[in-house]
Amino acid sequence: MSRKISAYGRRLKTAKHRARMESLATQIIADLGRLQTQAQIHSLIGENRAALVFSSAALWLNIEEAAQIQRLPDDDEDLIVLRRSGVSITQIADQIGSIDQHRHDLVEGMAAANRLAARLSKWALAEAAIRIQARYQMELAEPTGVAE
Repeated sequence: MSRKISAYGRRLKTAKHRARMESLATQIIADLGRLQTQAQIHSLIGENRAALVFSSAALWLNIEEAAQIQRLPDDDEDLIVLRRSGVSITQIADQIGSIDQHRHDLVEGMAAANRLAARLSKWALAEAAIRIQARYQMELAEPTGVAE
């Protein structure tokens, strides 16, 4: 048996939900800003392969997902540069070549990520972060290679 909610109650509930969502989006954007700073530092002067790959890949995934949510065209110049830097991130993770060999692509990718982040709405960036987190939580929860 459900209780009826008055019009005032619905507005109050909606306002509280909107305030929670605004707070969450603001927190995610702040986290993304810190991640962006870490990724930029590592792409410019970092020699720690693991930290470079983690920060750059996390930023890359979030920007790419937000671009898809906001329906940016695939031939967008900044997206192309970002994807090229994604190849470099993968090669660094696979230990193909030195970090210095990929540094130019990484720096260009960080610049493209900055330009894209400025063009993307905070809601697309926040939704992207939530989707990515949910996707990886599901992947971690799924058993793999378990013999029955």
